Amino acid sequence: MKDASSLAVTPDKKTVYLAGPMTGLKDFNFPAFDSAAEYLRSMNLHVISPADHDREMGIDAANPPSPEQLKSAIMWDLQQVADVDIVFFLCGWENSKGARAEHALAVFLGKGLMYA
Repeated sequence: MKDASSLAVTPDKKTVYLAGPMTGLKDFNFPAFDSAAEYLRSMNLHVISPADHDREMGIDAANPPSPEQLKSAIMWDLQQVADVDIVFFLCGWENSKGARAEHALAVFLGKGLMYA
């Protein structure tokens, strides 16, 4: 991950959404989301993680999302992107349809962008 000194986080940019690949990855890539969340929280940022949201919804490796849950999840994800100051993209985000949609929305809305 980039050094914290290069992130240029200002006091008015404190909420960060994590975006990255999940589908088809071991444990839905939750460990990568959890690691990034821990790193960003250590910088006193408020982190919104779709991995946390999915776990709250009962989605995990043993309980993959139904098509309805997947649609609901991406709609929730996009709303989070719209509401935050910064979107942090995990490695491999370019290979995820959902993360590419989140990236397009973040760019369109002029959000701060960070990359692992």
